[in-house]
Amino acid sequence: MIRRSLKWSLIYVAEALAIILLIGIFAGGAALWRLSQGPVSLDLFRDDAQRMLAESFEGDLVSLGRLDVRFDRDSQLIFLRATDITVAESGGVVIARAPVIEAGLALDSLIFGRFEPVMVHVEGGIVSLVRREDGAVGAGLGPPDRVALTARPPGSALDSDALLELLRDPARAPILGRLRHLSISETSVHVRDAVNGFSWLIDNAGLDVSRNANSLRASLNGEFVTTAGLAPVRVRVEAGSDLNSLLMEVEARNLWPRALAPFSGPYAGLGALDAPITLDLFASATRGEGVRAAEMVLDVGDGHVRLGTEDLPFQGAALRLGYDPELGEIRLTEGQVRSDLFSSAFSGRIHEMRGFEDAFPRRWRYDFELTDGRIDIPDAFDAPPEWSRIAVSGSADASSRTSEFDSLELDIGNISARLTGDMALRQVEDGRWLPDLRLTGPISGQIGPREVLAYWPVELADGARDWVVEHVISGRMQNANLDLDLNAESIVAGVLPNDRLSLSFDFVDANFHYITTMTPMTGARGSAVLRGNAFDLTLETGRIGDMVMTEGYVIMPRLNPKGAMARFGGAGEASAGDLLALIDEDPLNIPSDYGLDPASITGTGTVRFEIRRAMLSYVPPEEVEFEIEADFSEITMPTGVGDTALNEGVLHLTANNEALFAEGDALIGAAPAHVVWTEDLTMEAGAPSTTVRITSTLDSRTFDDFGLPLRRYVDGPVAVTAETIGNGLDFTRISLRSDLTDAVIEAPGAIWIKPAGVPATGALVFSVGGEGERIVESFELEGEGLSLQAQARFAEDGRLVEAEASRLFIDGFLDAQLTAGRDESERLALVVDGRFFDASGLFDDLLDPPESSGVPPPLALDMTFDEVRTSDDSTYREVDVSWRSDGAANDNLIVTGETLEGQFTATMTGNGIGERRRFWVEAPNFGRMLQVFGLYDNVDAGYLRLEGALPPPGEVGTTNLHVEAGDFTLVRMPVLARILAAGSLEGLGALLNGGGIPFETLQGDLTLRDGVLGIANARAAGPAIGITVDGTVDMDAETMGLDGVLAPSYGLNSLFGGLPLVGGLLVSREGEGVIGITFSVSGPFDQPTVFANPLSALVPGVLRRIFEGTAAERAARARAERERAAPAQPVDEASANGDAPPEDAPEPASPPAAEEPAPESEGD
Repeated sequence: MIRRSLKWSLIYVAEALAIILLIGIFAGGAALWRLSQGPVSLDLFRDDAQRMLAESFEGDLVSLGRLDVRFDRDSQLIFLRATDITVAESGGVVIARAPVIEAGLALDSLIFGRFEPVMVHVEGGIVSLVRREDGAVGAGLGPPDRVALTARPPGSALDSDALLELLRDPARAPILGRLRHLSISETSVHVRDAVNGFSWLIDNAGLDVSRNANSLRASLNGEFVTTAGLAPVRVRVEAGSDLNSLLMEVEARNLWPRALAPFSGPYAGLGALDAPITLDLFASATRGEGVRAAEMVLDVGDGHVRLGTEDLPFQGAALRLGYDPELGEIRLTEGQVRSDLFSSAFSGRIHEMRGFEDAFPRRWRYDFELTDGRIDIPDAFDAPPEWSRIAVSGSADASSRTSEFDSLELDIGNISARLTGDMALRQVEDGRWLPDLRLTGPISGQIGPREVLAYWPVELADGARDWVVEHVISGRMQNANLDLDLNAESIVAGVLPNDRLSLSFDFVDANFHYITTMTPMTGARGSAVLRGNAFDLTLETGRIGDMVMTEGYVIMPRLNPKGAMARFGGAGEASAGDLLALIDEDPLNIPSDYGLDPASITGTGTVRFEIRRAMLSYVPPEEVEFEIEADFSEITMPTGVGDTALNEGVLHLTANNEALFAEGDALIGAAPAHVVWTEDLTMEAGAPSTTVRITSTLDSRTFDDFGLPLRRYVDGPVAVTAETIGNGLDFTRISLRSDLTDAVIEAPGAIWIKPAGVPATGALVFSVGGEGERIVESFELEGEGLSLQAQARFAEDGRLVEAEASRLFIDGFLDAQLTAGRDESERLALVVDGRFFDASGLFDDLLDPPESSGVPPPLALDMTFDEVRTSDDSTYREVDVSWRSDGAANDNLIVTGETLEGQFTATMTGNGIGERRRFWVEAPNFGRMLQVFGLYDNVDAGYLRLEGALPPPGEVGTTNLHVEAGDFTLVRMPVLARILAAGSLEGLGALLNGGGIPFETLQGDLTLRDGVLGIANARAAGPAIGITVDGTVDMDAETMGLDGVLAPSYGLNSLFGGLPLVGGLLVSREGEGVIGITFSVSGPFDQPTVFANPLSALVPGVLRRIFEGTAAERAARARAERERAAPAQPVDEASANGDAPPEDAPEPASPPAAEEPAPESEGD
């Protein structure tokens, strides 16, 4: 650019001189003699000169001071001199100004009309050198904007290349061909290069160029005007006349690159350095031989270096270059840079230079070395890389812009690299020159994660780097090898293709995370490859917790831009609990999310897994993809039902983001089972996502394992299929189907018996409602003679809310329907509507409730049966049962039924907690009622009225009964037959064993407590006999102790009892007669001892009591002795509270003591 600017300066000066020359020609030779005497004024031609200057500079106004001419005899030159030249526009804008312009012209050329300056001198003014953005170059007097308007485009006839030819061969330029000396002094030079962004001002500039037949000499001096102050510059150049040799000296002081560098363009980067530069350069070269001598000294003082928007301290730099002509090489003898950004010492040489063009070699070899250096680019490295040595040797070719690296050796910290490669510069589409770089070779040293991260640029393949930062804990890298092929297109794109980079290495003793929230891999060994935009890792061995890894991998298919899906996977072996514990960690959480505790599961397993996640700093757990496949053996785990466990399991498991599927065989208790577990992982939180299907054959032992008391009812195999729906082991729906064909089933009470081989099935569907309700959606049990169909709904606390049994059928026992619900007071209301019910044996213990019975719960019960069987010979029809209880012992029971003899009615009422419950029974058949309650079957017909009182609910006490019956017949009663025989009443005995003994009335008071029936004042009377009885019957011990009196021919024998005053003395008491036989019965039910005293018949009335027996007293004493011998029992609550039988409860009879008669045989 400088050469082109110089050319245009000369051209403009020549144009001005030509104008002046034309004026001089008019003076002619006649004035020549006058010129030799001194300057001669040419004011006569002032107007013509001003007009010509205005046309040349395209100005409107021209001011011209003096215009004169003189002749120099020594040089034989005519000198034209103009002063105070100013050219301006009409608005006053100055186009050009020069205090003095003087030209020495060859006289002989003027004679022939040619303008050939020999000497030119310009003093003062403004000289501008301009290159526009379109490449047009301009130079001349005046400011840069004005000069730029007349700039000539590149390729024109007088461009820079033409100027060099002109200097080499002046005869080719008629006007400038004889120029021998050019000087410019005290001038302000403006340099503006719009292409590269330069805009400089050189003040007090001076240029002196002289030429002769043998040489060309030029010197330039001036001061750069910058914001950092004035920067003196001096340049001296000597060249041969043909420009085949060159000698150059350059001196510069106080050059601040930041103050000189453009704000934009390719050289804007020079402005990063804000420090003073001192430069001394000497060079001597020829076109053919190149450099013959050279020396450069460069010193940089303290300052700053800008990196981005930050200024970093710069402590200085020094450079010493010299050319050794004997060795033919350029040596860098001293080099050093000291700054916070970069510090290093360096040295080297350039040798074997060849292929010189314009004094510069086109090919050469080089050796450079950097020692003890460091680089600290903010945010580029975790820590500033430091090296002890970086050495590079190779060759370069300037023509092809290539360089080969025979050796590139790097010793950085613990890392050593020995590389080879090459580099080529080429221009890309956007005009930039960018390198193609190839490097290959091994990398060795003690390399761990700390070293890798320290020398791995933060922004280079940052996806892989971030993974190392977040996941790698420790380890060692070895056998590393680099293969880099970086081309210019990759630099432009900002992405390095995978085939352009391969950094492979092995690793040992590595500890790293696949996923940061999961247990890390430890003791890992394997290999890895970092490619241009990908990263692959292959694991050979390692451990995750207690799982031994047999293989593994990490695949990152794309590092930039971030967000590619990376894959982490492998296979391993461990205990089942350890494997499940791993997949129970974030972000998987599979076992615990579904109610499984990995610690409760034992066994062994192998697993193969793959986890996929985006290469981002944070990925929501739901966006982490995974696939798991595992095989388990010898599995033991809870089933979720009580303490029952699954044992000896063999299970295959697969899982991904959408579903988990497990299938296998195991033992549930001792029963083999096939298990299928499915998890729908796409369900919303809280929605039932688990389905478990179990197929098994259960037996009595399995029922015991499940805590089901079915052993006494079910014997044999039961095929069961169970399906559960819920969240893990938290089931919300259970479906059970069973095949009972091969089992023997006996229902409680033997109400239904199914032999083996007879088909039967069962089914249950159970679910949990939205508010914790337990719902039996359906329950079915079908078999020969059996059909049950029901459904129910229970509250969260277990209370029955509603139920319905649409079918309750047990052949020969029950045929009914049932509904249940809650009334307005939340009392359970049951309604039973049936066709048949076998109540045989139901009333055996009705009058002696268990001690643990408490206050009845709130209940409303209504039962209606068409037919109720109470015994083999007793059936009631149209039976209605109504029971109401409020839970506070306010009870009301009404039972009615129809028989052939009439209506049966039973009523019971309770009046509150602590109060005794009263009941009444009226039955049209006394004998049938005795059979219903399981007492006797030797009474025929008769009516019954029963009134009594039960203990308060929840208390142990005495049940009191008052019995009235009549119009019945007593038949087949062995004990009475023995009493009659002992009393020598064989006729009555025969009647008893025949058609029976009729009774018209029966009355008595009974008490029942602790299984002992007390009888007091019991009497029965009929035409043939009257009888009174007192005593006790121990129902539990099956013993009795009874005392009483027989009155034969009771109708006649009791007539005297109605006589005033003496009736009571003659008869003794109601139910007896004047004649009576005392008796006693004691001992076990099956062989009681019977005593009868016929002599008592001779004693009337009240005197007969002295013959009454003492069986009741003996029985009472025997019970007392048994109780004393028995271990102490806890005192029941009623006794502890001092409760006693009510006042209206009669005591068992205790006849007066009398001499016991000898026992008589039954035949006496």
